[in-house]
Amino acid sequence: MVGIMNKDFDTWNERKKAIHASAQPRDLFFFHEREVWWCTLGVNVGVETDGKHASFERPALVVKKFNADMFWGLPLTSRERSGKFFKVVRYEGGSSTASFPNSET
Repeated sequence: MVGIMNKDFDTWNERKKAIHASAQPRDLFFFHEREVWWCTLGVNVGVETDGKHASFERPALVVKKFNADMFWGLPLTSRERSGKFFKVVRYEGGSSTASFPNSET
């Protein structure tokens, strides 16, 4: 198959088990919509955005908070991109780019 990326699923699986074993009480996290949080995104199947470095982390924009345990977040990148599916997120000291499924909304 053309275009298959080599992804380190085994290392991510071990890291994920360690995160699960050391889970923090949920009341330590107070996230709100429009905030940017540093999140462990892991290694994902296909072309979904992966985390980076040994901790598989990257910043994510909280788009929708569903409850105290769950939100819909969009991974951010420092690489500038343009087009109808990309939006620049500006913050104090810099900017990042988010990829939206449909930026017309």
